[in-house]
Formats: sequence, structure tokens, C-alpha cells
Amino acid sequence: FGEIAGIWVGKFETTGTEESISVKPGEISLRKMTINEQYKSAINATFGEKINIKAHMVKNSEWGAIVYLSHSKYGINGAKVERNTNSALKTGGNTTKLKIYINNKNQSTTHNAYGVYDMSGGAWERTACYVNYGDNASNLSTYGGTQKGDLYGADKEEQSKSTAFKTVYQASGTNRLESYNLSQTRKGDAIYETSNSSSNEEGSWFGTKASFAYTEYPFFQRSGMFTDERAGTFFFSDAYGNDADSNGFRVILVV
Repeated sequence: FGEIAGIWVGKFETTGTEESISVKPGEISLRKMTINEQYKSAINATFGEKINIKAHMVKNSEWGAIVYLSHSKYGINGAKVERNTNSALKTGGNTTKLKIYINNKNQSTTHNAYGVYDMSGGAWERTACYVNYGDNASNLSTYGGTQKGDLYGADKEEQSKSTAFKTVYQASGTNRLESYNLSQTRKGDAIYETSNSSSNEEGSWFGTKASFAYTEYPFFQRSGMFTDERAGTFFFSDAYGNDADSNGFRVILVV
């Protein structure tokens, strides 16, 4: 029959180093990288394999697939994924595996040890997505990169085109609300369809934050921080893109 097409999701926020990323429980999540460095690090990851495993930084559509499945009757049927409140930003919310898989099981998307952790709280998780405000958003080029193969890209065509590894949202000039309204055509991203406005502190499902990317903050981040009561699987917010201490990311493999 062959392999079933789908995605393998990093069980935890990315750990390790920029040159050698990993996905391990009970370790400090990998941060202090620009969004383009995160994007390139994920694409270049091999995890010891000699074949192209199509590793990449999670996109909003993949984040949506994870959280919708969790929310459905095939997951936890509308229950809430608990927040990782670990102040040291340890994946799984603890350094001890037994506590991660038993005590913190409700922090996983299935409320057991087999689910995906850190989807609520922990570090903010950037996604490989941006709103293409073009020259009106200098951070797109500053932090998204302007070389061929970078998250943003080398020319107008590359910068405006979604690929298997990134999603580009259309902008309506510099207007945040109108750009947010254009995103309604993208189903499954858990952005427009789960929120009630482009900027609302409790505007997404479960009272989580809904804040669409705008010119100064043209990228996206999900999950919320360990300190944020508005954190959650349906959280989305605008992101700056710099090498902040609070921003991690997640890796996806495609088969």
C-alpha cells in the first residue's frame, strides 16, 4: 500500500541549536533567532536521515490542522489544552519525563502522552507565514531575508508566492482590518474562521488573543507565552521577526 500521505508534527517546540535542531522533552526551547534563521534551520534539518524528509517550519495551515483535530470528536472533543506555564521555557512544562507525560498530560493536544505538547503557552511559536505588505513593511526584508530561498525571498515573485514551505497572505494596502478580511478565503488556518476581529485581546476561540499581522509586525506567532492567560491553541498574533528571547518555532516533516 505504501506510506499514507500526511505530516509528522514536532511533539514539542524545537530544541537543540540552530545548526542541529532537535525535538526533545524537558529541554529549553530554541529561541533568539530571527524568523528567517528559524525558517532556514528547519528546512535544512535532516535529523540524521540521508533522504529529503521535507522538514520545514510549521505554517498556519498545519497549525490549524493540528488544533482542529485536537478540538474535534477525534481529539479531546471541545475540551481545552492546558497551558505550559514553565518559566524556564522547558518543553513539556518540566524536566522530568514522568511529570511531562503523566502530570502534564492535559497540556497535550490529546490529553495523554501521545499528543502534541506546547501548543498553548511555553514560548510564542512563529509560523512560516506573513502578510505581504511589500515595501510598506521594512521588517519583511530585514528579518525575513532577501536572498533566494529565504522566507521573504529575493524578488517580487518569490515574495508574493506561497509554497509548500511558507504561506503568503495578500495585503490590502497598509490596512490591517481589510487585510484580515482578505484572509477569509484561507480555510483551515485557524485565523479568520476562529476570530471576531483583526485585533482583539480575547477575540479567538477560548478567549485567546486574535491579532492579525500588520505593517510593523508582518509575521505570525501562535500559542501565546507561558505567562499569558490569553494563550491557547487558537491564539494568533502579529510578530516582529527579530531574534527575540521569547519566540520559538515548531518543525513539520512531510511524507
